[in-house]
Amino acid sequence: MAQKTNSFEKFWKELKRRKVFSVVTTYAATAYIVIEVTNNLAVPLHLPDWIATLILTGLLIGLPVVIILSWVFDFTPQGIKKTESLEELESKEIATKPVKRKLRASYVLNAVLIITVIILAYPKILKKDRMATLRSSDGRISVAVMPFKNLTADTLFNIWQLGLQNLLITSLSNSEELSVRQYETMDKVLGIADNINYASLTPSFAADAALKVDAYTVIIGSLYKTIGRICVTVNLMESRTEEIYKSYEICGNTEDDFFPITDSLSKLIKNYLEIKKLKQNYPIYDLKNAYTSSAKAFKYYIQGRIYHGQSDYKSAIETYVKSVNCDSGFVSPMLMLSYACGDIGKSRESKMWAYKAYNRIGDMPHEMQMQIRELKAAVDKDPDEQIKSLKEYLEFNPYSPIKFYTLGWVYYITEQWQDAINAFEKGNALIKKFNGRKLWIWHYLYLGNAYHRTGEHNKELKIYKEGLDSWPHDEHQILSYKAVCDFSLGDTVKANGLLTEFRTACKKVKFSNSRIESEIGLIYQKSSLLGEARKHYQLAIKSEPSDIYNTWAMYYLAWLLIDNDINIGEGINLADIALTTNPLDEELLASIYDTRGWGFYKSGNYYQAMEDLKKGWDLRPFYGHQHFLHLEAAKKAVAGQKRTDR
Repeated sequence: MAQKTNSFEKFWKELKRRKVFSVVTTYAATAYIVIEVTNNLAVPLHLPDWIATLILTGLLIGLPVVIILSWVFDFTPQGIKKTESLEELESKEIATKPVKRKLRASYVLNAVLIITVIILAYPKILKKDRMATLRSSDGRISVAVMPFKNLTADTLFNIWQLGLQNLLITSLSNSEELSVRQYETMDKVLGIADNINYASLTPSFAADAALKVDAYTVIIGSLYKTIGRICVTVNLMESRTEEIYKSYEICGNTEDDFFPITDSLSKLIKNYLEIKKLKQNYPIYDLKNAYTSSAKAFKYYIQGRIYHGQSDYKSAIETYVKSVNCDSGFVSPMLMLSYACGDIGKSRESKMWAYKAYNRIGDMPHEMQMQIRELKAAVDKDPDEQIKSLKEYLEFNPYSPIKFYTLGWVYYITEQWQDAINAFEKGNALIKKFNGRKLWIWHYLYLGNAYHRTGEHNKELKIYKEGLDSWPHDEHQILSYKAVCDFSLGDTVKANGLLTEFRTACKKVKFSNSRIESEIGLIYQKSSLLGEARKHYQLAIKSEPSDIYNTWAMYYLAWLLIDNDINIGEGINLADIALTTNPLDEELLASIYDTRGWGFYKSGNYYQAMEDLKKGWDLRPFYGHQHFLHLEAAKKAVAGQKRTDR
């Protein structure tokens, strides 16, 4: 047994003599730096997702190689040499003259590596999100309120030292997001009953007292007099660092004003802490630039974003409006209202909200101004300006998934497919990396269709599968895109099977027969199976005349007949009938005018074509590429006809 111990000790000494530990430590520090640099540069340099995996794999493979090389070789001033064994070293005569220890390059290198690792690791270890450190074990923000200091030199105000503390505790306790330590608890900790010396309530004393009751936010305040006024100040301090991160001051005329002053201070504190917590809880929505002092408005805004993400546009719009009603200067819900209204074809309302936000642009910080300009470009149907604004924003903040999505969407609607893919992929990677949450349903559908347009069908089917796994309740949408892909690949058996699944999925969500037939017709049309598409559009038109999707079916069929030069006259007649149904969806109206105008253009009636196309363009909430090209063609034709008439 002793022999084994001696062998182990000998091996351990050999590891140290051959500097294996030193080399491994240096390698680990270098690897950590490489990984951190890669993670920090991946998004700004638009590196593919597999780069980080490749580097990590390479570093792991390299570790055993480095261990073996460090055992076998030594780096010496004379170059790389094979390390002598302990027996060889002991057999040589070693000079006994002491050698003065010199500063080696390896020492400097190790010191630099250690400092670099500390710098990179410091934010993760010591600079965690402030709101995370303020929470108690139940997830709420823990708060301790100290007695207020009387700085007025008037002993009549001493009663308010505890009075203001009590009022503030009572008021803050109404918040569900805050865990406020009650007056009795603070009384015991501070020894108020034993006539505490208020002068001793220093920040350090207050921090220690708060920590005793597991409160990580401590509120310290004071009251003082100025000319004809009496003022109350409060500071919000992190009890573990004694860092004051927010301050408020409100003044009144007499002691009677202390009640409304305390109420106002309570609202300011509650709103500030609740909004901070909400921003932390919903990082996917990029909330750091949503500016409001009303927690109620902020909660409505977040709920609206949740509805919007679920494609529940009606609820989203109603909730965004409630948010604006709570704070008429809150621009963020105005921006989202513009998008939501545009998404359901309410062009005028979409533009109204965009311009309401634009009217407040001068009061907004630079980052919000960029977002407002981008939205204005969207409702003005200026995709080049919108892309410019989005790129400017992403240079300023390259970690915004929603802006990468919006950039992808603009490239998508302008049929710049590869640019759309690049933007969608970057946004999706950010969401997965930083939030680990599922993407919005349209991330999957738009990205999949962009892959379809560029012939990357394996990627297309893979992203649809991810979408179906994440959004099982929206399987009808994903199945429709998958069916188009399979038809395009010539796999009609699989595609027809998907159509059967599609019908079942549509019935689950209680779609009308008219809508189901319209959607199936659209699948066939996108797959260039025009005869089947026409048949299903006709079934949709006959099935339920009063259904809004009857109008959609007429529009789809009219477009099919006109754009493919099958029967332009019949297409124009169908568009006429569709217009008589007076659809409320302005985007549908815009599309019908575009279709009829395109029919007039193909018939040589350029003036009527331009009139319809212009009318439809004005109704369209956002840019439509085909519509734009049709309008430009009609303008050129009219201009040419005018020259001929002269």
